[in-house]
Amino acid sequence: MAIKTDMSKAYDRVEWNFVEILLEKMGFARDWIRWVMACISSVSYDVLLNCQSHSFIRPKGRIRQGDLLSPFLFILCTEALVNVLNQSETQGKLHGIKLSSSCPAVHHLLFADDSLLMCDATVCENEEIKSYLKLYGDASGQVINTSKSSIIFGSGISQQQKTEIHEALDIMKEGGEGTYLGLPECFKGSKKDLFNFIKERLEGRLQGWYTKTLSMGAKEVLIKSVALALPIYAMSVFQLPKELVARLTSAIVEYWWSSGDKKRKIPWVAWQKLCKPKDQGGMAFHDIGRFNQALLGKQAWRIWSRPNSLVARVLKGRYFSKKSFLECGSGTRPSFAWRSILHERELLKQRLYRAIGNGVQSNVWVENWIIDGIPSPPMYRECIESRRPARG
Repeated sequence: MAIKTDMSKAYDRVEWNFVEILLEKMGFARDWIRWVMACISSVSYDVLLNCQSHSFIRPKGRIRQGDLLSPFLFILCTEALVNVLNQSETQGKLHGIKLSSSCPAVHHLLFADDSLLMCDATVCENEEIKSYLKLYGDASGQVINTSKSSIIFGSGISQQQKTEIHEALDIMKEGGEGTYLGLPECFKGSKKDLFNFIKERLEGRLQGWYTKTLSMGAKEVLIKSVALALPIYAMSVFQLPKELVARLTSAIVEYWWSSGDKKRKIPWVAWQKLCKPKDQGGMAFHDIGRFNQALLGKQAWRIWSRPNSLVARVLKGRYFSKKSFLECGSGTRPSFAWRSILHERELLKQRLYRAIGNGVQSNVWVENWIIDGIPSPPMYRECIESRRPARG
């Protein structure tokens, strides 16, 4: 089971003294700690009424929402929670989730104030997590918002177990159909329907832009910074359906050539030409399909180049425990994310080349080590022999 927790006013509840003590325990220099505390404790507010200052407020604690330093401090603060969870796992009181026997156990995934805690579906382990959350909350000042938190159960959990766990954690909402970090928690059914929220978000943004009379330069900035950036996170993990890519491209093209209304205009230049660099006559827009391919290829590169990272170890234990990443197949019951990465692995394999070094581990007749436009092996000896003129 997995517990998706939501912190109530996460940044506004972190106490200053907790931040200072935590930084000392983590071994930061005292001068550096003093600088950080000066940044967060020297805050003051003026209340303006009719453009005139009427009162002066100086807060006594807690970091500010919107401050550029606050996310980094918040991530450091969550190390206190991570530490007690790791200690509990070492003592055998908490067991994470394993996708296979060779996979590392994962009992928490944290992204700023979005936390996903995983354990066995037993009342004992849930009471353990509840006690650690309370301990962390009493020390830092943070409070779990139980109304926005949810629990995701495995398929083998009975209704009686679910009821007991809900009551033990005081979290009554059951997850699985919501979102986590902007993506669906569970991928099942039509991929077209699952990713339809991207199209809806883009159309919502374009709806507001149509009411404004903007120059082509302003449209270029909005398309590059907002419209083409909306699906980036989803494209970094999943391969978008071709139909969705076509609809997103069509909506952007229609807005680019519009004149402030929703009337369809003639696209005088093909979108493929607009995606070319500006020195080649284009506008340097991203082709969504190729951009998706490049982002997934980057994920494949990270898995291959960083085999000790958590995601690489989990995927290796689940899908390619006996083979290398470049040679493995899809495995049994592959996830949509894994199939998306494998689809773009071929792009990575085409661009990899062997640095010869001392040549002990290099097969010069098979591996790509010659850089001539694209990495390639030399011509095979049989081909060379066949091209030699006959003697006699």
